Amino acid sequence: MSSKPKAVLGFDPGASGGLCLMSGSVIEAIDFSTATLVGYREQIVKWQETYDIYGAGLEKVGAMPGQGVTSMFSFGQRFGELIGLCVAMQIPIYMIQPKQWQSTLAIKDKDKLTKATRKKAIAQAVSLIYPSAYSVMYTVRGAIKDGVADAIGIAHHLSTTINTKV
Repeated sequence: MSSKPKAVLGFDPGASGGLCLMSGSVIEAIDFSTATLVGYREQIVKWQETYDIYGAGLEKVGAMPGQGVTSMFSFGQRFGELIGLCVAMQIPIYMIQPKQWQSTLAIKDKDKLTKATRKKAIAQAVSLIYPSAYSVMYTVRGAIKDGVADAIGIAHHLSTTINTKV
C-alpha cells in the first residue's frame, strides 16, 4: 500500500480546457491554452512521484450544433490524447457527463443559464468549496480560466463519488 497522499485528476478536454490534480485541499492545475501534450504528460509524471493518483475524471461531451469540423476534430484529438495518456500511465478513467459534475457543485437549471453565467457560477461554487483554488482558476487580471474551473469541478465530483476519498 502506498504511503503517498491519494489524489484524483480532472480533465476538461476543450481547447480552453484544463487539467487539475486534487488531493485534499491541495489543488494544482494546468490551463490547456498554454500547454502541450508533452507538457501535461510531464506534469502528471511529476505528480505521480508525490501522489497516489487513483483516478482521472474526463468530461464526457460530444459535438454541439454549430461547431465547425476543424474545432470538433481538434477536440476529438485532445480527448483521445487524454484517454491514451491515462491508459499509458495506468490511471483509471471515469467518464463524467457535465450534468453529473455540475449537480455535485449544486449548479441548478444549467440549461437556463448563459454560458458566461454558468462559468461564473461554477468558479464561484469551486471557490466556496476550495478557497485555495482561486489562484489557479483566475488570471492576474481576474478573468476566469473556465477550463481549469471545470477540471476542478470534475475532480471534485470524482473525489466525492468513488469509494476512496482524497
